[in-house]
Amino acid sequence: MSTEAKRAEWRRADARRRSARKAAGLCLRCGKVPALPDSTACEPCREKCRARDRERWRAKHGSKPRVVLTEAERAQRKAQRRERERQRDRARDAARRAAGVCTSCGTRPAAPDRVQCEPCLRVSQARETLRYWKAKRDGLPYAGRNPERKRAAGRIGHTATGGCPMRIKSVVTPCSRLQFTEFTGEG
Repeated sequence: MSTEAKRAEWRRADARRRSARKAAGLCLRCGKVPALPDSTACEPCREKCRARDRERWRAKHGSKPRVVLTEAERAQRKAQRRERERQRDRARDAARRAAGVCTSCGTRPAAPDRVQCEPCLRVSQARETLRYWKAKRDGLPYAGRNPERKRAAGRIGHTATGGCPMRIKSVVTPCSRLQFTEFTGEG
């Protein structure tokens, strides 16, 4: 009898043994003790399986001790991660500015005197307009992180073109649904 035939015979015998144990309500592994109500194994066999699985995991991943952090340490790590992300984003944006491409998508050329391309610029403006209306609806001040810079940028945009460079044809007011329907580049 070949090795494959022996294996197939063993699998059939094992399947018969397991189905008989399951029908009797016994543990499928040992067949001596009734299985737990929500399982096919008894508690000692479950614990053996868990221990074996833990050993396999440790063998594969190495035994790394679990680090328990305090709330202050967790906050510190979060702040450090945010700072790394900010530095990475600043470096990426600087490289994109130097290359003359959009800082948002990085694929299209930036609009004249802007750091974003026209499609990304429209999306950003719509997002900012939505933020403005939401803040106005909720009675909150709207200025972002740097109110003076936002005011100056708004004045530049309005005075350079004789009006808002991106007019919103129809904005659903904050009283209703806060939706934007169409933008034009007309001044």
